[in-house]
Amino acid sequence: MSCSSLLLRFASAAVFFVTASMAQADDALQAEARRLFEQGNQQLDRGAYVEALASFEQAYARWQNPKILLNVATTLRQLGRLAQAGDRYEQYLNDPGADASKRDQARSAMEEIDKAVAHLTVSVNKQGAEARIDGAVVSIGGARPLRVEAGRHTLIVSASGHRTVVRDVALVAGERRTLELSLEAEAVTPVAKEPGSKEKPLPGAEPARQTEKDQLRPEASASGLGVVLRADIDGKLRGAVAAIGGSYGVARWADLQATALLGRDKGFEAGASFHFGQGIVKPLVFVGIPVFFADGARPGGHVAAGVRVDPWEHVGFLAQLGVAAFASAPDHYDRATFLPSVGAQGRF
Repeated sequence: MSCSSLLLRFASAAVFFVTASMAQADDALQAEARRLFEQGNQQLDRGAYVEALASFEQAYARWQNPKILLNVATTLRQLGRLAQAGDRYEQYLNDPGADASKRDQARSAMEEIDKAVAHLTVSVNKQGAEARIDGAVVSIGGARPLRVEAGRHTLIVSASGHRTVVRDVALVAGERRTLELSLEAEAVTPVAKEPGSKEKPLPGAEPARQTEKDQLRPEASASGLGVVLRADIDGKLRGAVAAIGGSYGVARWADLQATALLGRDKGFEAGASFHFGQGIVKPLVFVGIPVFFADGARPGGHVAAGVRVDPWEHVGFLAQLGVAAFASAPDHYDRATFLPSVGAQGRF
């Protein structure tokens, strides 16, 4: 037998064994994916959506079967993670192996989601820039807009050698918005070195500039100024007090407020409002110290809980239920009263 024939047989055997090994590995991965898929379905039946999502995602990582992908999308929708669910439904519809009988159902679900989320296009003048929304890396520069949950978000765009850009973005359901951002190159500070000395700037050289992220921090507090209009309604429907004043956002989740109280008796109130989450509708807690002038100054306490709705970036509305108490109230006044409130807040 010639040497070339031996080499040919050896190569054929090697290809056979490699192919067989790969097939066995694929079979093992598909078997594990089926097990995880069944496990996810059982968890879904029990209402354990977080655990079911983890099982489906692990199954899809092992076997890119569109049936598994459809379950990932459905579970994300059940969890209220609509933007991610819309992306998975679109991925399913683009898969040539997707079940034709399920396509209309998936397309309908995606179209409903697209009415409930916002669509954001980010255009940057620097190729290869990295973008993050609320800390999560997102892909920009593509033809398709990003699906983003309605509400307030922080967008950070950065690139090596350029100043970072930070933007606070408020989006509403169904909105389509394009942001065009320009990244500026960072200034390089020339230095002069002396033997045995530390580096120091050359005379007349400009000091290193802050990144844009640092420059935006003072503006964030300045842009926290606002106005507050609130109606505090007596729980026994005997009247109402108008609270008119200003607010100052000390953080994304907290506002300080100072208002004049205008009703049968006059006064003022200093307080703080704390809101939680980043959606359009956010729970809030209010704590205040009202002071009325009725036979002298009458300080008290005011606590309330409710919701804040921010349909636009500069305007929000609130509704809350609370209690106001005055330890030194005159005899003909209630010392404590149930106090529902409605109002609006404008932010500059």
